[in-house]
Parts: sequence; structure tokens; C-alpha cells
Amino acid sequence: MPQIQLSNGGIFGKFMPKYRPLVSQFWQNAEQKYHREELMKLPYKFILSAGLMLGSVALANQPSSTLTVDEESLPACTKTALPEGVEFAIIYPDCGYVDGLAPVIKEGKYGFADTTGKLVIATAYQEAHPFSNNLALYRQNGKYGYLDRTGKVAIKPQFEDAWGFWEGRAKVAQNGKYGFIDSTGKMVIKPQFEVVGDWFEDGLVLFKQGDKYGFLDKSGKVAIKPQFDSAKSFSEGLAAVTKKTGLTDAQGVPLHKFGFIDTTGKVVIELKYDLVYDFFMGASYVVDGESSYYIDKSGNRTNMPKYQ
Repeated sequence: MPQIQLSNGGIFGKFMPKYRPLVSQFWQNAEQKYHREELMKLPYKFILSAGLMLGSVALANQPSSTLTVDEESLPACTKTALPEGVEFAIIYPDCGYVDGLAPVIKEGKYGFADTTGKLVIATAYQEAHPFSNNLALYRQNGKYGYLDRTGKVAIKPQFEDAWGFWEGRAKVAQNGKYGFIDSTGKMVIKPQFEVVGDWFEDGLVLFKQGDKYGFLDKSGKVAIKPQFDSAKSFSEGLAAVTKKTGLTDAQGVPLHKFGFIDTTGKVVIELKYDLVYDFFMGASYVVDGESSYYIDKSGNRTNMPKYQ
């Protein structure tokens, strides 16, 4: 069986929105198979598989790991003939192809190959991530910038850290603070936040002010004032939010109740659950005491979505 080298999740962490539905699907299926308490103890990062997900791939503090997989489970793109010594940087679910280009790696350097396997952007970079908005995040000499589809520098490497574009914005870091640029490289939200979401979803991004969470619009204005004790990014028009109950668990960790808000900030599903997952295909997997089930966007019980 083939051995696949897996990164510590960084290449997915920089470009997660495309794969978020599969992440949600994995955790939902894992919840059904294992006790929640056991899942929460796992010190692993996870990587996506073609159908559901692959399990543990690398400890958070380790740069890489290997995973033995059944050759039949590999996506078809892995059969693409690449130049000698060149490998796909991403395997699941689609080798990282976006509009015909996929990140590849040779001797620790990254570049891009087309669907025929031809190397169209040389393996010359410390990192390279899938294209989005026709730009690919890359790292050179310790700084992050963006390449266009021809391999030319579109936004020069200048950021301490950065993420892929989504909804026309990319999160960047300067001097330990986070902000957002547009696809021309213009800083549209200056780096001023210590905690902010990685991507805009439904035109909004999560941010933290003091000890509360709210949401910004694409100009950086407060769209939903900070009022929640924790929150997640929007998915299908709804965002999971929490309020502390005033109680703690056996380890003294504050307990929260989870629910959902819409893009106006209105609570549309009561904060009454012990755990919730992002909506996907119109359903969210929730944990309610000793029970777990799916709900629709009205908060009513529903069937598990039929994943493809």
C-alpha cells in the first residue's frame, strides 16, 4: 500500500472554505461513532478524504507524518504522471486542483502542475497553496505573497502570515495583528485585531473585542456587535454562537450553550445545545444532553443529509 506524506494541516488551514463541508461531515460522522469526550481529547489535526475524511495525520507539534492508504481509495488525480521527483502537495479530495492547477512539491520546494502533469510554475517556493480568485498564496524568504496563474508575482511577499482569498478578501498579519487585503493587494481592513476569522463568509467575518465576539463587514465596519462568548464563521447564512451558562465542568472549564444567528445578528435557533456544527446541505448536527441529531434551519429535527 502507498505511503502518503502529510503536512501538519497548514496547506488546508490556509484554504479551508472549499473543504469546510467535508470537515463538518467528518466530525458529524465521528460524533456518531465515538463519545464526544473521547474526540475532544484527541491531539490531532485532520485531513480530508475523498468521501468522508481521513483520521489523524500529524500531531500538532510535528511537521509531518505518513499515512498508509489503500491504493483503491486514492482519488483519480493521483494517477496523473508528474515529472520525476515531483509529488502532489495535497492528495485528498482532489489533489488541490483549482481551475486546472494544483500545488506540487519537489525536494521541499513548491510549484504548480496542470491537469496533464506538466510543471507550469517551477518548484521554487517555501510554500504554495491552491488558487482562489486567480491568486495563489505562497511563501518566499519567510514572507507571504500571491502569485497569478502565470507564476508572476501579483502581490509581493511582505506579510508575516497570510491566508488564501475568499469572497475577495485575504487575511494577513503584520506586527502580530491581523487585517484583510483585497485582490489588488490594497489593505482594506488594517491589521489591528488579535483574534479574527480566517475568511469572510456571507460577507461577514468573525472578530473578538475584549472577551466578546461579533462580526465585521468587508469594509471593516462592525456589522454585528461583539456580544457572544464564542462564535464560528457563517455557513449557509447562519453562524453558531454561544453564551456561558455560569456553570463549569469537572475541570473548571466554563460551559456554554450553542445556537445560531442570521446575518443580521438575530438569534434564529435558540442557544440551548451543548454542541453544534456548521450547516451543510441545510442541516446541522447538534448535541443535546445525551442525545444527538440533525436540525434544519428552523431548529426542527431533520434527517441526515445525503452526502455525495
